[in-house]
Amino acid sequence: MKKSQLPGLIFISLIIVSIICLLIREHVEKKDLLQHYNITSAVITDFSRGGPGHEDYLYFSYKIGAEKFDKSTVRYIKNHAGKIFVGQVFPLIYDTRNIKNYYILIFEYDFKRYGLQMPYSLRWTDEYID
Repeated sequence: MKKSQLPGLIFISLIIVSIICLLIREHVEKKDLLQHYNITSAVITDFSRGGPGHEDYLYFSYKIGAEKFDKSTVRYIKNHAGKIFVGQVFPLIYDTRNIKNYYILIFEYDFKRYGLQMPYSLRWTDEYID
């Protein structure tokens, strides 16, 4: 190996290690969430359109006890039709031991991710999966 290749190899190695760390963190958070979860309701409050081929942002709020949270999530919504979601209520799963560990359940793949059954009343979202 040439000395000139060393910085590139170190850079690629750092990227691979970072990706592995992120995957492990996501797995641990998901496992913790499923062991100590509760479900509440979240209301979509706003929508921000991404550019062509880009993600869309859904803004939502929810309460846990007396505390109110305002958050956002990235989704790919067909034809950027996110305005249809504004004002709609969706389940939100959260870790009772760490309320910063949460996930809003909008599409079928969200429910499947946590092994939960999607309510029939939310099947209308299927047509907006991009």
